Amino acid sequence: MAREPDTAAETPLDLPAAPHRPLSKRALATRNALLDAARQVFAARGFEGATISEIVARSGTSVGSLYNQFGGKEHLFLELHRRHSELLWEATQQAMERARATGERDPFRLYLAGARAYLLACWDERDLARLFLSGEGPPGFDAIARGALRRWINQNADVLQVTGRRFGEALAAAVTGVVAAGARQVVACPARDDAAEMTEYFAMLVTRLAQPADQPGTHYLKRDFNL
Repeated sequence: MAREPDTAAETPLDLPAAPHRPLSKRALATRNALLDAARQVFAARGFEGATISEIVARSGTSVGSLYNQFGGKEHLFLELHRRHSELLWEATQQAMERARATGERDPFRLYLAGARAYLLACWDERDLARLFLSGEGPPGFDAIARGALRRWINQNADVLQVTGRRFGEALAAAVTGVVAAGARQVVACPARDDAAEMTEYFAMLVTRLAQPADQPGTHYLKRDFNL
């Protein structure tokens, strides 16, 4: 399952805040053009290799517009990260809601539904997924990533209903790590069919991780952690 977006917690304090006033149609079009161009440039060159001049040239706007809208390439990067995180979050939530609508109530199967959706959404958005999974970004982005990972583990513990149980956090951290590793493999797949096959492979790994060797067909979520 994807981590819930938390832009307040993920924005370094030394970066200028994006404007929160209502935008005119023209300003919104400019903002979207800059984001589209930044996505292309960051995906091709990484954060360090991307230049404001290339982003502006691709967007057909101006340097002044970029600074007026975002304050620099740092905030452009973070806004793309926020939108990407939000898209992955929505994909996992929708998948879990669809599973609940069919009558599914088992927390592990609900988690798997969300994890599958997360991995396939990573492939669909693989240009940005590769960028953010690389860890490259503006100063402070590594701290953002660490905080996001901690929230992701906590949210997965809640979904799996293991919060407060012995080794519950350890299990949540382990399955989160497997899914995160899966994302790196999925975004490297050449076609969506390959990504779907890779997704099922990692779903199998998560299932094995949560399934006691002496009790096939069950998983640790069905047991107390009195080991």
